[in-house]
Amino acid sequence: AFRFLLMSARDPKRPRDAYHSSEIERDANKKRQRRDDVIDLTVVQESKMSSSVHSSSAGDTKGDTGDTSVSSSGAANLGSNSSKGRDRCSHYTSIPAGWENSEEKKKRDLAYDPNRAPVRKWPFTLDDFQKEAIQCVEKGDNVMVAAHTSAGKTVVAEYAIALGQQKNARTLYTTPIKALSNQKFREFSEDFKDVGLMTGDITINPNANVLILTTEILRNMLYRGSEILREVRYVVFDEVHYMRDRTRGVVWEESIILLPKSVTLIFLSATLSNANEFCDWIAHIKESPCHVIMTEFRPTPLVHYVFPTGGDGLRLVVDKEGKFNGRNFDLAVSHFARQMDRDNAIRSYRERGEVQSDTQKIVKVIKERDWLPAIVFCFSRRGCEGLAIEIAKTNFNIKEEQKAVEEVFQNAILSLSEEDQELQEIKRMLPILMRGVAVHHSGLIPILKEIVEILFSEGFIKVLVATETFAMGVNMPARTAIFHKINKFDGQSVRALTSGEYIQMSGRAGRRNKDKQGICIMILDDQIDKEECKTILTGKPTPLVSTFRLTYNMLLNLLRIETVNAESIIMGSFHIFQHSVSKPEMEQALKKIERAQKALEGKVDTEVDNYLQLLSQKAKLEEDIWQFSLSNVNIASFLQPGRLVFVEEPRGRSLPKLTWGWGVVVDFRRKYKKADGIIVYVLLNCKGIHDLSSIKFPIHPEEKASNSKNENSKVYVDNKPLVVGVMISMVTKISAIRMYMPTDLSTHDQRRQLMFHMNEAIRNFPDRRPPILDAIKDLQPNILLIDEQCSKLNSIKNRLAQNKTHSLLPSIREAKLKD
Repeated sequence: AFRFLLMSARDPKRPRDAYHSSEIERDANKKRQRRDDVIDLTVVQESKMSSSVHSSSAGDTKGDTGDTSVSSSGAANLGSNSSKGRDRCSHYTSIPAGWENSEEKKKRDLAYDPNRAPVRKWPFTLDDFQKEAIQCVEKGDNVMVAAHTSAGKTVVAEYAIALGQQKNARTLYTTPIKALSNQKFREFSEDFKDVGLMTGDITINPNANVLILTTEILRNMLYRGSEILREVRYVVFDEVHYMRDRTRGVVWEESIILLPKSVTLIFLSATLSNANEFCDWIAHIKESPCHVIMTEFRPTPLVHYVFPTGGDGLRLVVDKEGKFNGRNFDLAVSHFARQMDRDNAIRSYRERGEVQSDTQKIVKVIKERDWLPAIVFCFSRRGCEGLAIEIAKTNFNIKEEQKAVEEVFQNAILSLSEEDQELQEIKRMLPILMRGVAVHHSGLIPILKEIVEILFSEGFIKVLVATETFAMGVNMPARTAIFHKINKFDGQSVRALTSGEYIQMSGRAGRRNKDKQGICIMILDDQIDKEECKTILTGKPTPLVSTFRLTYNMLLNLLRIETVNAESIIMGSFHIFQHSVSKPEMEQALKKIERAQKALEGKVDTEVDNYLQLLSQKAKLEEDIWQFSLSNVNIASFLQPGRLVFVEEPRGRSLPKLTWGWGVVVDFRRKYKKADGIIVYVLLNCKGIHDLSSIKFPIHPEEKASNSKNENSKVYVDNKPLVVGVMISMVTKISAIRMYMPTDLSTHDQRRQLMFHMNEAIRNFPDRRPPILDAIKDLQPNILLIDEQCSKLNSIKNRLAQNKTHSLLPSIREAKLKD
């Protein structure tokens, strides 16, 4: 119905593509600048804003290579694709024990005819992974197709649907979200007859031959014993990697376990690092061969840019060959240091609306560069709506497009009651839709989400602000994907995106057969370091880990089924399978340790005890020498601002020291005439509840001493960098490293920035251990006063080196590194 309204809104005398302003602007741009798909990285001037795009050259990397794997449980090798084309894929097959002599195998072999004409054809040439997956479906085997977004995995599902219709059998297509179900219903309705839809909101033709439904509804049908399931021959699980979701992942495992073994399962997934393990599990519980067809080929290569918060330009950090450019990342991060002195001014300007947000700057750049349409990923519903209103200050649609959008919208909401049409949510949506901007998240009412999806797919929406769920299989790619933030709240804590999540969302950039490359832009803040960013952008796919758990709802539903109980569900779960696979290796390792333990019984106990006693004596002597050096040298010469020091707080003889960790010296004060009566003001990362009885306030040296009354209080802080005063005796290590100190540390942002640079410097050293000043060689105390302690220390070191346990330490460290 919406498509009819959309067609009626167009002028029949005007071609469809004429409503795309981007096409009109592109023709004009092509006349001015003739270049292939090389991005012009020149400075783009805007009113009151100058945004530039920077890049540097990057070398080539080797392309994907095909490989063939064989299951340890006796898998047959179907052979990898031998072509040298760009779409090379790998094929892994897992065959359960006893399959070769089973009656089911003989039945499938008789039914399979390799020379039979395909039941469905396409107007384009299929990729290799699609051909091999279709061959597996023809044989009646279970198959997982793992490929990047927009690679064409749906082709395999379409073939299964056509094969089911030829055999007069029903096909179920399950999705993780309602938006994807709605889209697949619209797509399949154009290509197949008798298509139905079942979601929590809409039910259309529930007895159809092809039924699209959410996974939860399939699970409920299995528990109820629905009559529809008796005619099912094929079940497609789209976006099956959603099985690792903490709250809903168990639904996929329940559905897979409860489905009859006679049903052919087709799994469509993003690339996984342990797809073979999943394949072995399916072959195990279904007692039927399972295949994994995987390809790393991207139909549309991606380039990745970063934009520092408050910056004025984009920097290319990953080229289309997948090579990370660390130099450009360093240049982008260095912007934060330059930005520090301007933060307060920019914040006040932004409050008055005089400074554009980062997203506004980027959207203006991509509009000028003709990189539309774009999807802006924001991980909160309220944030999505605020960004959309902000971006809608720029108009992206011409008058004809605005008129078409308004007509479609007004006709679509006629299905609502007059009272519902007056909802503020609906009234606020039309103005931004007419300007080519839209919002999409799970909090929208269904009709608004469907209007947005249709308008975006037809090219009337140029900038879509959406949450992560929009990337979950919805086949609506754009040319550019923008990440408003790199941190998200996962239900428990705020964390950075994983590489798997980034791969899923960035896959929305780049339209196959339209764009030669997709563009991803990540807005950086100063909390991310180079290695973390590199892991997100170029990291490996996230493994599929079971989130299976028993729930009260599951136990009550199992009471309806006589043939299945809770124990069979647990033993058939992917969770148990993953643990059972590693059990033999763990048992062998345990036996090896036990044998080694028996061989050492009675021989090493004495050596180990002596070694531990010597280590304890050594640590005590080193601490005594260090404290002596602190109180007998001019320690002030080593406490310059910027010096890294390690702070530990003694808590009595029976308790271990409380470790505060590395900090940066800000200043020091001599409180007593004694040499050890020095308070050092150190910038420390504080978290949790701490007894600050030995920590001398004020929080900042420039503050008044009235805060020092809080010496005996307990203070709760949540991972915040604070400047606190500590006694010189609490400084257990002084590093040879000094940091560059800013002129002011009065704000939280400035202190956090300095801690970020300190952590970056520490990460550059092996094992994150910066060089330490030696208590004797560097501090140079009067050695005659501690001659006896030094002699004892040297003697203990010699005895440690001669101990047999000491020779085992290198191999132990090596084993830990391997683990």
